This record gives sequence, C-alpha cells and structure tokens, in this order.
Amino acid sequence: MEPQEKTETQETHDLSYFPKSSLDQYQPSKKFVFGVRFFEIVCGIIAVGTLGYTAGGHKHLYGDVPNWVTYGLVVSCVGTVISTIFIIDANIKYALLEGLTSSIWACAYLTYVVFGAINTPSDQDCGKLNGWERPICSNPKATEFFAFVAIFAYGFSATTGFRVWLDRRNRLPQSDKNVV
Repeated sequence: MEPQEKTETQETHDLSYFPKSSLDQYQPSKKFVFGVRFFEIVCGIIAVGTLGYTAGGHKHLYGDVPNWVTYGLVVSCVGTVISTIFIIDANIKYALLEGLTSSIWACAYLTYVVFGAINTPSDQDCGKLNGWERPICSNPKATEFFAFVAIFAYGFSATTGFRVWLDRRNRLPQSDKNVV
C-alpha cells in the first residue's frame, strides 16, 4: 500500500483536520449571536445605570449635569435599544446592517470615552471626599470602563456582521452581486 500523494494545498496548508463545511462558510450559531447581543444589552444597561447615577450625583454636588454625561446617556440608551431590536434577528438576515450599526455605536462609545477623559478633572482627589461623595466622584471612571467594554462588544459584533455579509456576498452568483 503506497502513501497517497499530497496535493499542493495539503503541502502548504494541511487543513485536513478541519471539517469541509467550516472552511467553506462562516455562519455563527443562533446561540452565539444571541450571546453577543445579550452581552451588548447588559453592557448598555450597566453604562446607562452608572451614567444616570453619575449625572444625579454631579447635579447634587455641583448643580448641573455635564454635556459629556448626557451624550453618554443618549449613546447608551439608543445603543441598548438597537441591540434589543437586533436580538430578535438571530439568523443574521441583515448582517451588513448589523455590522454598520455596531460600528457606529462602537465609534460613538469611543468618542464618549475621549470626551469623558478630556472633561473629567484629573486634579480632583476623590479620597479627600467624605461618605457618599467619594463614589460619585469616582463614578465617571467606572462609566468609562463600562464604555470600553461596550466598545469591545460592538466591535466584535461589527466584525461578525461584516464577515457574514462578505461571506454571503462572495458565495452569490456574479449577476446577483450588484444587488447586494
């Protein structure tokens, strides 16, 4: 019994241990998509909660609510609502729309983190404050952390959406590619 000759593909990239179907297409499971959307929703709700607490505390301490906190609240609320709408579409019929909106919200959170970092006073020592004022002082940093988590969640979702859309587009006949 002679050993089988290896083809050029097997010599350069031995992919025989992968199932053929996983090499042909990328299609995440419904459970995976649901998990990503659920993670985005949880991140958005946590960001909304911490931003709301920060806004209330800042208004109580200083008499106003900063614009960057309001911007973060709007981004978090709208992003959470859109993620909740997308959670229904677990079969990714609208993969390009998912990729685009997730990219927009990732950029919006990134802008929020930049505005928050610029407008959060770095010279304020939260350790000198007493009692309930201390967590209100440090809360913007916690909110920025959750915004970073949301950036990663939306970035991951955007990558998945674009990858699925490109895979489907590459598998279409040439005449149908102009439609998509």
